Amino acid sequence: MGGALEVSYRQIWRIAYPIMLGSIAEMVMNLVNTAFVSGLGDEAIGAVGLGGMWYLNFVMLALGLGIGAQIIMGRRNGEQQYREIGRVLDNNLYLFTILGLTMLGLMMAVSKPALRAFIHSDAVYSLAVDYVDIRMFGIVFVCISTCFRGFYVSTTRTKYLTAVAFSYASLNVVLDYLLIFGHWGLPAMGVSGAGVASLISEFFAAGVYIVLSLKKESLQKYAYFRFPAPDLKIIAQVLTKGSPLMLQNWVSFSSWFFFFLVIEKLGEGALAISSIVRSVYALYIVVMFAFANSTNTIVSNLLGEGKADDIPKMVGKILRFGGGFVLAIALANAFFSHSIISIFTQDDQLIQQGQRLLYIISVAMLIFMPAFTLLNVVTGSGDTKAAMWIELAAIAAYSAFILIFAKWYPQQLVIIWLCEPLYMLTIALGSAWRVRGGAWRHQHA
Repeated sequence: MGGALEVSYRQIWRIAYPIMLGSIAEMVMNLVNTAFVSGLGDEAIGAVGLGGMWYLNFVMLALGLGIGAQIIMGRRNGEQQYREIGRVLDNNLYLFTILGLTMLGLMMAVSKPALRAFIHSDAVYSLAVDYVDIRMFGIVFVCISTCFRGFYVSTTRTKYLTAVAFSYASLNVVLDYLLIFGHWGLPAMGVSGAGVASLISEFFAAGVYIVLSLKKESLQKYAYFRFPAPDLKIIAQVLTKGSPLMLQNWVSFSSWFFFFLVIEKLGEGALAISSIVRSVYALYIVVMFAFANSTNTIVSNLLGEGKADDIPKMVGKILRFGGGFVLAIALANAFFSHSIISIFTQDDQLIQQGQRLLYIISVAMLIFMPAFTLLNVVTGSGDTKAAMWIELAAIAAYSAFILIFAKWYPQQLVIIWLCEPLYMLTIALGSAWRVRGGAWRHQHA
């Protein structure tokens, strides 16, 4: 981006749709994973669901720190200090490489005992370990990709995210087909094949980001890949802004992991249908997060330009524009719930149960847009500690609800899933309170 950022529906869409398409590609990849693995049985579905969520807990730490760096680069973009963005990116690459290697070491040390402590079924545990033992090595490449994702989002050049996501998602689908069931002369690796496919795809994604970033014009404008000595001031800045978001993301995603640990104790059928619904829900969420992430980027840029007064108008446009998308998706989800669940299972009991869960998801989606748009106003301004406390309050309500109703109504999966609308409502109320207070106008990045 060069010059001032225009607050218009066209600009919002220009930023949001590549994020949306890229994220949809990633989620379709996960749905295809689930569909492939479903052919191996309920235990395999549960194992990949729980093993994937354990791995994604660590991914969320990287993404949280990445958003902190994105806020800083977005502010510099608004100030038109483009070469400063390159300095931040270079120091991010130092920081995130160390973070990735540290998380890999931690997963190697604790994954087996942690999964053993949490997973009740021996069959699910054994398969989850097979999956995680391979998948964990991808965390280093995810960290590198996160650096470039933050760079491209903060400079509003989100079209690159689409190119990367579609290329690596397509590769993952092909590798799943080849490695899970053993085609073209390759061995049938089952759940382990899903892990190998994801690892290779994450390595490929990081490589594509690096190649795309070698364009001469971009190298000259932003002055990255100079790799000077680490700048401790920049690294401290990223850690200051990103640490609350790391905790926020980790706690938020850990709550999903906690949710599935509770569900796992209700039986393999409950775990299987919840894993299927989670995969579908995740696809919807990426559409909504595209608009929320756009809010983050636009707020950072507008504050950098000194245009805080334009932000309320921008929020209204995002709520109207994104809200229309979400309403359409929520209605389609409710009306076509039987067809959606039938893609993943032919068990009539699971289909009926899955339909009821999708109705709850439709309600949660209608609350999501205002909740996370307002939360990203808080985050995009650099008020990351406030955003963290809002998230923690919502997670506390969410977790308490799950514990209470799983104990009182252990056979009523539908009631337990009502934790999702509760979580969204808590985020919405906390964010609205913080935005109304106006402290976000005076944050520094």
